[in-house]
Amino acid sequence: CKSNRKIGIGIMGFADALFKLGVKYNSEEGVAWGERFMKFVNDEAHNYSEKLAGERGSFPNWANSLWDTKYSRPMRNSAVTTVAPTGTISIIADCSGGIEPMFSLAFFRNVLKGQDEGKAPMIEVNDTFEQVARERGFWSEGMMERIARDGTLAHFDDIPEDVKDVFVCAHDIEPEWHVRMQAAFQAHCDSSISKTINFHHDADPADVDKIYRMAFELGCKGVTVYRDGCRSSQPMALADSEKKHSGKGNGSAVVEVEEPVKEERKVTTETNLFGERITKVEQPRPTLEPRELPPITSAIRVRQQTPFGNMHIQITVDPRTECECEVFAQLGKGGDVATSDLEAICRLISLWLRAGGSLIHVTKQLSGIGSSLQIPTRHGRIGSLGDGIAKG
Repeated sequence: CKSNRKIGIGIMGFADALFKLGVKYNSEEGVAWGERFMKFVNDEAHNYSEKLAGERGSFPNWANSLWDTKYSRPMRNSAVTTVAPTGTISIIADCSGGIEPMFSLAFFRNVLKGQDEGKAPMIEVNDTFEQVARERGFWSEGMMERIARDGTLAHFDDIPEDVKDVFVCAHDIEPEWHVRMQAAFQAHCDSSISKTINFHHDADPADVDKIYRMAFELGCKGVTVYRDGCRSSQPMALADSEKKHSGKGNGSAVVEVEEPVKEERKVTTETNLFGERITKVEQPRPTLEPRELPPITSAIRVRQQTPFGNMHIQITVDPRTECECEVFAQLGKGGDVATSDLEAICRLISLWLRAGGSLIHVTKQLSGIGSSLQIPTRHGRIGSLGDGIAKG
């Protein structure tokens, strides 16, 4: 709302700052530094907003707000501070994201396609850790690969204890410390903070319940629980992450597809017109069997204009995987031919999704298909039923 004139001044690189200070993230001193940092940012932002209010006036809704009734303090902005995840901009700035601890001191980042085709992924190493490792004499390329696989320094006997004590990563930190750090920042932040609370792969619902209650008691506004390995493709992953968590029951949002049907090679011998005997070997073609769907699914409905009338598209989502699994569409007054064509398109899309395909590939194939009938819409010109589904 423009009448409140909210802005969001925040911080990032907190974990890197603790590394440089030689302070452990999951410690009383680390939490104290977090509160000290955020209090400074919050106080200075409020002071300058008050100064601007004296020059240009307070935000329009200032009267009867807490700044008026409780603090009697003119403010140019109703809220000035926030703690954003800063996932992308922290990569650009080459520092840790927001107030989060480092995911790992050395890791692979899944951003490029084609790595399964022989291209070796690049290992990223934290600059401060690399500097300390070289200065203390325990740096090696092999060690960085081991850290990327393990994600922690806890099991390295050849790294000094004082270094391991400071350079902790997300999964070295107990969930309780994650919550305490969030509460320290929330105490001096105008906006609500939702911090990632990292759990080990074997965490159970009781562990999550405990953290939710602790966060509420400490005055946190929201938490994001993340159990390692619960997604099939993590933006940041350790080298052995997929191998460790590829078994059933890990909660990964992986589309379940029936195993391909394996067929044996078929060898036949025939005689051609010249009396020559020819041996034919038919190579097997593996096939995918669409998975069975649960009796109850959630769905979203989209209305789209087409050259054949208004089309209502319904995309259902498998609650087990949170992936699209079926597509239905209906035309208002499309006629028998258009309706049957639409049903055929939706049946093929649904079959593709149930076999583990991506809806993105479908929209890429259907988008832009034209016909002699076209209609202008707010999404651009719709040239066919397929084009309408892709842009719906």
